[in-house]
Amino acid sequence: MGTKEAFGRVRLLDRDELNQGDTALVQLDLEEPIVAAVHDRFVIRRYSPIATIGGGEIIEVGGRRHRRMRQEVIEGLERKLTGTPSTRVAEELRSAKKPVALSELVGRTGFSEEEMGQILNELEEAGEIEVVLSTGKDLFVVPSSLQEEWTEELHETLEKYQQRYPLRSGYSKEELRTRLWKHLTPRLFQALLDRWVEQGEIIVDGQNVALYGHRIRLTEEQQRQVQEMMRIMEEKPFSPPGIEDIQDALGNDLDLLQYCIQQGLLVKVGEEFYFSQDAVNQAWNLLENYLKDHGQVTIGQARDILNTSRRFCLPLLEYFDRMRKTRRVGDKRVLLSGLGKNIST
Repeated sequence: MGTKEAFGRVRLLDRDELNQGDTALVQLDLEEPIVAAVHDRFVIRRYSPIATIGGGEIIEVGGRRHRRMRQEVIEGLERKLTGTPSTRVAEELRSAKKPVALSELVGRTGFSEEEMGQILNELEEAGEIEVVLSTGKDLFVVPSSLQEEWTEELHETLEKYQQRYPLRSGYSKEELRTRLWKHLTPRLFQALLDRWVEQGEIIVDGQNVALYGHRIRLTEEQQRQVQEMMRIMEEKPFSPPGIEDIQDALGNDLDLLQYCIQQGLLVKVGEEFYFSQDAVNQAWNLLENYLKDHGQVTIGQARDILNTSRRFCLPLLEYFDRMRKTRRVGDKRVLLSGLGKNIST
């Protein structure tokens, strides 16, 4: 190939035998990488005894290994060989099965960047491709047919997930990428999500993805369980029941417990300590007023202010430390900021 020589094997893709004078689609499995471009010419020589046995023209670069005797492979390669520029680029995109950068298409096809830009514009106007991501320096595109397949796959996956976990706000973004599109970079996957959001297909809530219009609806029994849980939380707001009692009130439904946290009904202040949101806000109002008047508070003083025990007071104070409302100095807490009267999770 040019002046470069490399050892390798010739794999016939569309037949079992190649006779003298015939042409065929082949794949060259070389023992070392070489620099080549589409339309480059090459010569094949036998190693021993040395003899020229054929030659050809490169129609695809990139190192993808094709399966022999596959009709879709043969037809795709023939389109790259004899098709129009638009057809050849469309086939490159189809065979990639992922978003491809304009710069990568230039390297694969031999077209200039300007020519490739014109071809992609034609394909986009014809509805054959969609732009997934534009970085300013490069452009990533995907066939419209593949985008439609992915959209259907997304809908099916999210619908099944929401039926199985009706109290969850959505499917974890990273788990979704890993399950369906692990071959995509996080940046490209995020671009796809952004596009689906713009198209009204999905909603993204933090790190979770759900179908557009997804709403969490509690059953009558779940509503009763939440009300019972809140009742026992309000009996002694600063000495709340343990996690076992909370779970028992919620029917030992971990998703319902998580729902109460996400909805701001419960606040997890420690590994095994949950307070109602109202109790956390009330506690902060009492402690903040004391700190403004006295400048510092000990655990014992906070315990007396809240009329609770050290067992509940300590994790609550440590929670306020993590929320950067207070700072521990020795055995005391001091006010770190005067931001607001309420604590949000």
